Parts: sequence; structure tokens; C-alpha cells
Amino acid sequence: RRARAHPGWAGCSPEEADAVGEGLEKIFTARLYDRVFQGEEGDAERDVLLEERLACMSFIQPRHLDIPEHLVAYSSPSASVELAAQELRKMGAFKSPRDKLTCLLNCCKVV
Repeated sequence: RRARAHPGWAGCSPEEADAVGEGLEKIFTARLYDRVFQGEEGDAERDVLLEERLACMSFIQPRHLDIPEHLVAYSSPSASVELAAQELRKMGAFKSPRDKLTCLLNCCKVV
């Protein structure tokens, strides 16, 4: 907000200012990401354990979670779950919070 009051932003439309703000957020996040989000020792091993545990639960269907059939009848549950999982996997490819939230939102829309 304070940046928009700077004379250098005079004449910028709100849309242009938002686009520049998003671009700056991505640049700063990309440059600071490794320093801010350094993995701790043992993270890789914990990730492998988590993936193994999740694989053990791959048999779970919507009916096991008491999700009414009419909510999943429009498409194959496994297809929609796989599509949602793909959206979540995309998060690792992004560094900016906005991009990660977009992936999460897409996942929620699919589910």
C-alpha cells in the first residue's frame, strides 16, 4: 500500500500495480526460498515414510469415509482423487505462496 503512494507508481492502474506486486512477490520468494524454507535434517526420510504410509491407505474409497454416493456419482471417484492429487503434487514446482494456494484451490475444486 505504501509503495503505491510513491511517485514512481503515479499513473499505474490498480491492475498494473497488482501485477507488479505479484511479480515482485514471485521474485523475492524465489530468491529467498532456499534460505527461508531450508529443509531440516531427516526431512527426506520423513517424506519417504509419509509416502509409504499414504500408499498403504490407497484402498480407501469415498464410501469408507461416509461420503454419500450422490456426491461422487458424477465421475469416477478414483479419477477425481487422482486429479486432486496431481494438483497437490504441482505445489512442489512453485515457490510463491500465491502459486501454491492456486494449486490448493484447484485441488479443492476437483474434490
